[in-house]
Order: sequence, then C-alpha cells, then structure tokens
Amino acid sequence: MIRKSLRFTITACSFAVAPLALAGEGADRAQHYLDEVTSLSAHFSQTIVDPSGKTMQTSEGTLQLKRPGRFRWSYAAPHEQLVVADGKRLWLYDPELEQVTVKTLDATLGSTPAMLLSGTGRLSDAYDVVRDYEQDGMTWVELTPHESKGDFARVRLAFAGVELRRMELTDSLDQTTSIDLSQVEHNPTLGDELFTFTPPPGTDVVSDSPDSGAAQ
Repeated sequence: MIRKSLRFTITACSFAVAPLALAGEGADRAQHYLDEVTSLSAHFSQTIVDPSGKTMQTSEGTLQLKRPGRFRWSYAAPHEQLVVADGKRLWLYDPELEQVTVKTLDATLGSTPAMLLSGTGRLSDAYDVVRDYEQDGMTWVELTPHESKGDFARVRLAFAGVELRRMELTDSLDQTTSIDLSQVEHNPTLGDELFTFTPPPGTDVVSDSPDSGAAQ
C-alpha cells in the first residue's frame, strides 16, 4: 500500500504547473506566476495535522516539475518514497515495501484536479474560488472543488510576492496537509530522463497495463 503522505502529491503538482483562471488580486498573482513557470525544482517539507492541530506525520524531500504532465516527487525522510509521471504513466514506488504501482496517467487523473497536468484542463473547470486574503505576510487563494467526492475539501495556495511558498490541502475529515517550498528554481533545464522510472530487481509491480511497469 502507498503511504498516506502520497495521497496529495498529484494534486499538489497540478497546482504547481497548471494554468489558473481566477479573479482577484491573489488570483492575479497566482495566474502570473503559473503563466511563467514551465519547469520547477525545489525542496519541500510536508506536515499532516489532525483537526485539533496535532501533527500526525512529517516528511521532506525534493520535487521537479515539467510541463506538460511530468513530475518527480521524492520523499527522503522519514520514509523513502517516489512518485514519477512521464506524461503518460504514473509510478508510485515504496522501496520499503518493494512495491511500485503503475497507472496510465489519464486513467489515474480522471476528473481530479491532476487532469490539469495533461495540459487540456483549467483549474476553473474543477474549482471555485472562495476568497483571496493576506495572512502571515503572504497572499492566499482558497479554493473548493466542484465535486464533493474525493480526498480533499479545500485547497489554499500562499504566495510571497509572486512566488508560490505553501500549499495546504484539507480533506473531508478536516486533516490538513501543508507543503512548504524552499530552494526553488524556476524554469531550470530538466531532462526527460528525470521523469521515467525502472523498477529495481525484485520489485512487486502492480500495473493497469502490460507495458507500464518500466520506463520506455
């Protein structure tokens, strides 16, 4: 089983590379930022808290993103994990379990926000803008999904100036995943080889198609 910390990875990546069609000052900053980003490299720290504010899980690692539909999200601590998408396939790898789940990207995304990674969707197709506001020295944009079904009920994006600094995703149980970005590089040159994955020998491959278990 893929650990809970990966539940929000695809969603978070969708906001980092997707076009944004919103209204308001905060949304305008978000639109400008996302319009300019074609690739991104960063360090992230992630925290999951329960409704009372108690920390349930912490992790950190690195991420690389490249339009359209490519990302590499590597968890380094406390449990090594890897999520890779090459625009067609998605790999969810847990080395401790020696298991990788491989899915066709379109089938995985379905009607979720991550459909935006394909380059054919718009955020406004799946979300309503609740508000934008200032807090903690940052400009925030709060969104809710059109569909009530799914892992999360609310998404907040925080910008320092024009730079994306935090993403917060709250699920239907009111647990919140916060992702803070640092050491951000905008539009670095990223080779396509970063966004492929070959399962190590002995890895249990769970796949939805015969040819999706290895990079091609």
